[in-house]
Amino acid sequence: MANKSIIIIGAGLAGLSAGCYARMNGYKTQIFEMDTRPGGLCTTWQRKGYKVDACIEYWVGSGPGTNFYSFWEEVGAVQRRTIIHHEEWARVEGEGGKVLIFYTDVDRLEQHMKELAPEDTDVIEEFIEAARAFVCFKDIPPKKAPELFGLIDGLKMMFTMSPYMKLMKKWGKISIQDFAQRFKNPFLREAFSVNFFPSFISMFAWLASLGMIQQKSAGYPVGGSLEIARAIERRYLAWLFDLIIQHQFFLSSLKYYKISLDLAYTTVHQYWA
Repeated sequence: MANKSIIIIGAGLAGLSAGCYARMNGYKTQIFEMDTRPGGLCTTWQRKGYKVDACIEYWVGSGPGTNFYSFWEEVGAVQRRTIIHHEEWARVEGEGGKVLIFYTDVDRLEQHMKELAPEDTDVIEEFIEAARAFVCFKDIPPKKAPELFGLIDGLKMMFTMSPYMKLMKKWGKISIQDFAQRFKNPFLREAFSVNFFPSFISMFAWLASLGMIQQKSAGYPVGGSLEIARAIERRYLAWLFDLIIQHQFFLSSLKYYKISLDLAYTTVHQYWA
């Protein structure tokens, strides 16, 4: 194992996490990143006193008690991290001052929706009942990689998944747009279909996210997306004996590494471990 090494292209969350787990398992690693900072698409900008976040709106697994949290903890992302849990997930404003507020508290959300559209009580209750059921959706994904499963692991996973299979079967087949058409109230029908999720996405994805938010495990990290990337970068660099080395490459390809990348006049930051 001491002679095994891995080259990773890109210091986004996937690349940095791969580097961390490779080091945990005894591999030497090299991460090549073209940008001057880590994170890839998981990044944040400062503009005229404002912080513009291009990635995390709600961070799934940011609260203890879920399998996602243990993964983030392993790569150093959640330790000493302040998380904000908003009372409102989103709001849609329509004509005539009408407003639909997607509260993170489903009891409050149910009351609010019924006040807006009492004629849709049945559909609202069906939606809220599903939202409450997804609160317990916390043991997925499994802590162990599926490719490492044995027979006992597979049976345990089946037992864990069994309460959710009916929910997944029902709500995975219904798009947000299709469900929105069930509302009789015109404003609720329109507002429900133009929320923050694309309308073609299944209701399962929305309900699963709402379930995590109710658990206080999908908040917003203070500092934004870039700080999450930097935290994982620090975890990775904790294994290093050398500082990050910056190189200028004036080559059309890196044949030695069997990588065909145009790196002319590009600064490549090489993370060594």
